[in-house]
Amino acid sequence: MSYDLAIYVAEELSPAELAELVRVSPGLERLDGPATLGGESVHLRVGQGARRTYGFTVEGPIAVEPQDVPEEITAVALGIKYLFQVFVEGTADASVPHAIRFARRLSKQLSGAVLDLQTGEVWPKKSLRTRPSPVSPVKTDIVEICWYIDADKRPQGLAERFLRLARRNLPEALPRQFGVREPFQGRLDRDGDQGFVDMCEAAPGDTNFMVGTYPVGLGYIDGAGRKRPMSMVSMTVDRAALTTEPWRQALRRLFIEFSIESRSAFARAEVLRNYVWKSRWFNSSKESESAIDPCYIGQWTGLSTYPQWWTWYGPDYVELVTPYLHGQAEVHPDGLFHSGQTSRWAVMSS
Repeated sequence: MSYDLAIYVAEELSPAELAELVRVSPGLERLDGPATLGGESVHLRVGQGARRTYGFTVEGPIAVEPQDVPEEITAVALGIKYLFQVFVEGTADASVPHAIRFARRLSKQLSGAVLDLQTGEVWPKKSLRTRPSPVSPVKTDIVEICWYIDADKRPQGLAERFLRLARRNLPEALPRQFGVREPFQGRLDRDGDQGFVDMCEAAPGDTNFMVGTYPVGLGYIDGAGRKRPMSMVSMTVDRAALTTEPWRQALRRLFIEFSIESRSAFARAEVLRNYVWKSRWFNSSKESESAIDPCYIGQWTGLSTYPQWWTWYGPDYVELVTPYLHGQAEVHPDGLFHSGQTSRWAVMSS
């Protein structure tokens, strides 16, 4: 039997740095090693007390992919890249508190979080992802994300898919409040995922609005019963939050993964300037920019004719647009992700 702790962190630590962290931790001392497991990952036995009796073992770092990070960790930490493991071998129950304290110290130093595999408890309790909302009203730029889905190809369970991918990649996009008209009556913390899904199914002909947690503002999911050729899903994000790479990568993963799962014909992430943050979402100002929406009242009018920050092209467009794209083009089995500020598609489509 053993007591196991998983420490998910955003930064790496060398074997020498890990050994030093043990040395400076009160009452702890490494017993041997650190022994290399492969690459930069190590196995380190830690002793405790004046007699240096065995306390626990540390292993890591192990590189992890975003999809392998538990949702409980994603909810409180951002940009997780590595995993350390701390475990107490045998029945040395007295060593468990020492192991927990060290795991927490390690996670704090490396901007991460601890998952107790016995109890399911996550530390820290307070989310490291939290960005304080600006004092409203304040002028800012927004990123407007829109997914465009052919109504005939729209998959079942679109709301469930959005919830699952938001929780895995960008929990701030989860619908903290939702409804078909103001004041929004639905609350995710009270009604759960099923409450949001039920709203979407109960009002299939309506636009189902959702409000995220800052930096995500207002968004919506078209009801499956709307009699239009093209369905839309949309959300807005404060551009100010995307100045750091972990936030951009989290949004990028959601953008691509939902494009694939929703079978989007096209998707865009576009920077719009001079909006105002007011309490829960972004309002336009007199100077606000507006996107030229390629979908007018559910009617598809064609691809965007000017460069955008990110675009997604479904299978029907990949071969057509590929020769005209500059910047980063990333091919996926179900489409193409493009990132860049310039594109010759604007010339071609005129």
